[in-house]
Amino acid sequence: MIIIPNLFKDNLSLNTYSTKTSELEIVNEFLVNRKFVFEKTNVVSDSYGRKGQRFLILGNDQVKKFEVILKIKFKVLAGFEFDGGYESGSFTSSDEGNVDFDFENDPNEDSYCCKRINDRPANRECEEITAPDYYAAVLKCAMMANTKKWFAANTSKGNCP
Repeated sequence: MIIIPNLFKDNLSLNTYSTKTSELEIVNEFLVNRKFVFEKTNVVSDSYGRKGQRFLILGNDQVKKFEVILKIKFKVLAGFEFDGGYESGSFTSSDEGNVDFDFENDPNEDSYCCKRINDRPANRECEEITAPDYYAAVLKCAMMANTKKWFAANTSKGNCP
């Protein structure tokens, strides 16, 4: 799965693509279980034929909540003013655009292996991340895959081999 985050005014769009419907449902369950205010719509499959869904997290307070839970800090790539992410509590937008993010690993959270999926088996890149639970780890890993320009990523509990 891969997640491509975008900011639109005070909202966060998560364009999510996967060959597995069960992976797309993880995003939905994460947002529902944590009582996010969001909208879900189907989007056109990507150029690799992966099914797509857009999850639109509505409102600056909801975006902040998302950052706090995942311990990430969005960095705007173009067209935005940015005011510090989850530590300061807000961003302001002058336009819409793609975002990147930094994340923290918390030694008090569970460790997960975020493993690159691509068409070159020799490239077995892997990143260790922490998250409060498996669903949060899947979202963090899928966004990391986009940032690192991976085709996709798989998440598993434990450390990288």
